[in-house]
Amino acid sequence: MAHFTPKLNIALIFLLIITLIGGSYMVVCYIGGVEFTAYRFVLIISAIYLLITRQLKCYTNSFSKYVFFVFLFWFAYGIASLIWAPSLLYAMKELFYLWIGFTTYIVFFSFLNSEKNFELALEKIWTVSFIVVVSFLLFECFTQRHLEGEYLQKLAELGAFHKVNFIPIFTFVNQNVLAIYLCVSIVLAVYYFIRNRNKLLNSVIILFAIDFLLLTESRLGIMCIGAIVVASLVLLFFKSVRTQMPLSLDKKQVFVIAVFIGLNFLVVHYELRLLESNTEFKSLGSKTDTEESLRIRKKLDKRILEDGRILLLSDANEKAVKALPNPDRMFAIEESAYIKLLDGERVRLKLKEIDSNLQQSIFIGKNKVLIGLFVILFIGLATCYFAAFQFKKTDIVMILSCIALFMIALVPWHPFKYPSDHYKKLVLTESGFDVLQISSDRVGIISVVALTGNLLEKGGETETFLYSDRNLPQERRFIYEKLSSNTIRKNLVLNGLEYLKSSHYMGLGAGGFQVCNMKKMNKYPDDGVGGAHNFVIEILSQYGIIVFLLLLSIFSWIGIEFIRALRTKRWSEKHFLVLWLFITLIFMGNSNSTFLSLPINWFLMVVLLIFANDLKKPKKVSNEENKL
Repeated sequence: MAHFTPKLNIALIFLLIITLIGGSYMVVCYIGGVEFTAYRFVLIISAIYLLITRQLKCYTNSFSKYVFFVFLFWFAYGIASLIWAPSLLYAMKELFYLWIGFTTYIVFFSFLNSEKNFELALEKIWTVSFIVVVSFLLFECFTQRHLEGEYLQKLAELGAFHKVNFIPIFTFVNQNVLAIYLCVSIVLAVYYFIRNRNKLLNSVIILFAIDFLLLTESRLGIMCIGAIVVASLVLLFFKSVRTQMPLSLDKKQVFVIAVFIGLNFLVVHYELRLLESNTEFKSLGSKTDTEESLRIRKKLDKRILEDGRILLLSDANEKAVKALPNPDRMFAIEESAYIKLLDGERVRLKLKEIDSNLQQSIFIGKNKVLIGLFVILFIGLATCYFAAFQFKKTDIVMILSCIALFMIALVPWHPFKYPSDHYKKLVLTESGFDVLQISSDRVGIISVVALTGNLLEKGGETETFLYSDRNLPQERRFIYEKLSSNTIRKNLVLNGLEYLKSSHYMGLGAGGFQVCNMKKMNKYPDDGVGGAHNFVIEILSQYGIIVFLLLLSIFSWIGIEFIRALRTKRWSEKHFLVLWLFITLIFMGNSNSTFLSLPINWFLMVVLLIFANDLKKPKKVSNEENKL
């Protein structure tokens, strides 16, 4: 068995990473309303395997021992909270997520301490996963095809000609989860880069990850990378830190990296053009704009600035819509009809179907330079990978296995995984308009309220006109004003603190935050959002001040280690890695509605903790202590 242990270790690490990325698209079964994904099964199998082969370790020194018992206390406190938790069902589900997170820590900690080539294995596996993930992301860009989920529901609301059709998501459910994966990829690539590990390959990974991070429009992700850059530059002012960096580049490497950076500046330029285009209420514009057309567009911009939201209404529903000013649908609209509406005319419109290939050709046509740059970068990425690693049979098996696992996840075992193209074939036009004349320069986006949208979708013509929020009474405008994302997040934090106070600082109990929000126990309005969108508030409001302070003490211990390393002039690239992961956790831990239920969040925290433990010299402990 010992002969096969290293190979089995690598195989299980590989399966853990790939199934982690596959996420909810690799569901094996459902038990009690909980998704038993392939990742969770592989995690359990890995724990059993490590136990049988006597590789399972709980701690190796004082720091890891402290972390282990804090996690153990956290889980025990969660079990005790079943006594006062507002919902036993939600509490049990969250305890399962806690147990998965605890197991994730034990498994990866054991692999790090049992497998001497763990870091190299992680580098190679993560690199393979990144290349394959990027290939699927590019496929989405080319085809504008996405898997079913909450992201597709957003596309259905925005319509066929909205920019988000071009933005990939793959198996990450939403843009924020993809942003977490990309931030982790950047951190690992920079770490291996400063260790002189495959510098060209890791430089391209960094650039590609930044490009897709920008496409996700994740403000937290962009702020995270900015904070990492600032913190690193501040530390490099210390001579003791600079001299510890063994990074070296020859002229050829500098030249190639400079070329890739130059290409990336072009990529970012065209990405920003894409992200600024095709926005709500604004025509896409034409290359042959007349002065009259430009005048009308300025008029539109001024009207939106002064009046706020512009809605498309029908005569029959004008009074009813005054009480429902917020639209719930958006449609593509042919430009000539749009201009007539802006001039105050009433126009008879209907939804017409267009060729489904038109939507694809529009995005490829408008973004052909961006797509070309993506292809060049991807070729460079693949070339650097083949040049960096000695290509063996195991590499071929790893790449093909990775592709095969993702393909299995994409096979339509369930019909809901693949969306209907119906929403991509609709555009608002006048009745006599030839839909074959539609092009990317002749399409705009417009908001439509539900009542008018229902009339249009029934297939008949509807006489419509533009209606502005300015005509609404001031009190109605206040009542129906939609809360901004920042306001919702602020109110969720305030609600969490109120929950903590009402529980006498013991916490609501496992799963308590979401249950209290569902029962409308929140003091501050949050538009019905269930999760806390803040991992600190999620833990604090549910598990109380004691658990939170114990967890905070772990990260304080890491902070003290950073200070000691600076004072004793022993700052290394591993300290940079832990610092970058810590910054990533601070920012990206707030990106999703819930932290504890998402495996990639636990992976981020666990990798941070196990590498932080590696900063301290391990102390020997007995075999009995190493076992669960």
